[in-house]
Amino acid sequence: MAQSIIESSQNGVPGQSAIARDKNNFHGIGAFDSDPYNKALTYSDAANGWVGYFDNIARTSVYRNNGVFDTNSPYGNAVTNPYAYLQAIAAAGYASSQSYIASNSVVINSVIKLAEEQGWAISSQLATSHPEMLANASIIGSTNQLPYERSGSGTLSSPFSFNYIGLEGNGADNSGGILSSSACELGSGNGNLNATALQLAWPNLWDSRGGPSKPHYCTPTTAFITAAKEVGTWDEYTKGCSCDRFVATVIRYSGVDPNVPKGATGEQLNYFRNHPELYQEVPNTGNTANLLPGDIFVKNGHIMMYVQREDGTEGIAEASISYSNTGYEGRAGEVVPINWESRNGYYIFRYIGGR
Repeated sequence: MAQSIIESSQNGVPGQSAIARDKNNFHGIGAFDSDPYNKALTYSDAANGWVGYFDNIARTSVYRNNGVFDTNSPYGNAVTNPYAYLQAIAAAGYASSQSYIASNSVVINSVIKLAEEQGWAISSQLATSHPEMLANASIIGSTNQLPYERSGSGTLSSPFSFNYIGLEGNGADNSGGILSSSACELGSGNGNLNATALQLAWPNLWDSRGGPSKPHYCTPTTAFITAAKEVGTWDEYTKGCSCDRFVATVIRYSGVDPNVPKGATGEQLNYFRNHPELYQEVPNTGNTANLLPGDIFVKNGHIMMYVQREDGTEGIAEASISYSNTGYEGRAGEVVPINWESRNGYYIFRYIGGR
C-alpha cells in the first residue's frame, strides 16, 4: 500500500497519476521510462490492479530469490513485516532511488498507525487469522506457482476478498481506498530510524558549534531537545552532546524500540547482541554496498547511524563528547561525511523487529 501511495501520486496527491486514474495501475507495472503511460499495463478495475501487482511480484524470479516470500529472509519475516518486505524488493532492484526505502517506511508507519486507529487488521494479524497466507507464500517462493492456479482450471481469480485496499476492518470506511498525503508525517513514533535521525540532527558537520573554531560548547536542535525529554534520554550533564544519548533518542523517538539503553555504548552494544529478534548484525565491509539507511555503527566508546538524505547523498548521523585542556568540546547530533578509515572496528546492527 505504501508503494502505491507514493507511485500513484500526482502533485503530492495519491491515486491521481494518469496511469492510476486511467488504467487502475497503482504501482506503475510495465511503465518503462521510454514511454511510461503507453507501456503501463491496464487493469479492468481497482481490485484487478492490486492483483496485478501481486502477480507481477509473484511471477518474477528475482523477487523470490531475494526473499520476498520468505518468512526468514535476511531482513526478517517478509510475509508479515512490511519493512522486511520493502527491503527485500528493494534488494531485488524494484526501484533505483536510494531514498526509496526511507520514503516508503514513513508511509508504512502512517498506514499502520491509521490501521490501529480505525481497527483494521494489518498483515501480521491477518497471518494469524488466515494461516493460508504463510502457506501460499511458501508455495510461491518454492514452486513459482500461484496457489489459485493449482486447480488446473486455467482461470485466474483473486486469492483474496478485496475491501479495495485489502484491509479487513471492523466497520471501517474503505470506500476511498487511498490515504491523503497528510497522513505521512514525521515525528514521535514514525517507525523510521533514517527519517528520525535526519529530523533530530543538524544537517552538516560543526553546525552544532557554529564552526570548527568556536569555543567549547554545542547546541542540539530544538527537535532533539524536545524528543530527548519526551523519551527520557535528556540529561543536564551532556545536554545532547553525547553519541550514546543521540542514537538512543533516535531509536526511542522513532518508536521502534523504547527499551534501548540510553548509554553507555558498551551497554548498547551488548543490548543489540542480546536481542537478535530486533537487531541483525551486518558485516562491516568498509563501504556502503550492503548498508541500509538507519543501520547502527557501534563499538565500546562510540555509536552512530548511517543515513541517506532524500537526494540520495549519504552520511553518518552522530554526536560526540570529548575533553581537552580547554575544557568540554562536544558536538550535538550532526550529519557528517563518511570516513571509512575511521569506521573500522565497528560492529553494524540493523533493526529488523516488527512494531
